[in-house]
Amino acid sequence: MHALRGVLRAMAMMSGFYAVAHLPLALATSLGFARPLFMVPLAIVFLHEVVRARRWTATFIGFVGVIIAIRPSGAIESAALFSLFSALMVSLSLIVTKIISNTERPTTMIFYAGIFGTVFTLIPAIVVWQTPTLTQFAFLLLIGIVGTLGTNSMIRSLSAGEATLVGPIEYVRIIFSALFGFLIFAEVPTLWTAAGSVIIVGSTIYISVREARLGKSKPPPIEPV
Repeated sequence: MHALRGVLRAMAMMSGFYAVAHLPLALATSLGFARPLFMVPLAIVFLHEVVRARRWTATFIGFVGVIIAIRPSGAIESAALFSLFSALMVSLSLIVTKIISNTERPTTMIFYAGIFGTVFTLIPAIVVWQTPTLTQFAFLLLIGIVGTLGTNSMIRSLSAGEATLVGPIEYVRIIFSALFGFLIFAEVPTLWTAAGSVIIVGSTIYISVREARLGKSKPPPIEPV
């Protein structure tokens, strides 16, 4: 299971990097939000989770909010298909994470994902290898640190709640994407982005509040290391 998770994450990472390199950041981000749509049927099949009609509806509305916020247009590029493929691989990786999160510590899963991911990407990396500069190496190190913190947080959330509940919460990433796009790349969010963000946040808040009111029992979270 660790090997499978490592391979899935490596495929998601490579296809995701390709999409970001060849698509506008906003479009690549929006396509990444197809994950919850993959997540719901996958969780039903592999985790036997019961998904109510209201969660299906809220998840769908959240994805509509993504479309409104980004408003992608034009012909479908091959890079867009890579982005969707990345979203599918991430969803499958989260399913595997959920399955083993009750018996494995977050740091253990992160360690093995790194090991198997490195082995899987070694050959293509050698083929196109270019020694990074000190500045590039610093950015790569930062990616590793931030990615590890994000993965650790995701594992802990999956161990505490259902995958179909955790997935839609990621919609709030669009807000951070718009903020960083403005601060770093001078991308000014449109009124469509603002309207879509309201829908996205509203749908995720609804899901969270409804699940809390239902008072469903959750497996205890993994204790911090």
